[in-house]
Amino acid sequence: ATPKQIKALMKVDGLTNDEIKSHLQQQH
Repeated sequence: ATPKQIKALMKVDGLTNDEIKSHLQQQH
């Protein structure tokens, strides 16, 4: 996912920055 997609997902799902970071760490 690109940063733009991640930001869009944040808006849709209401994820926090910490949750986004944890998802990125799991993927990589």
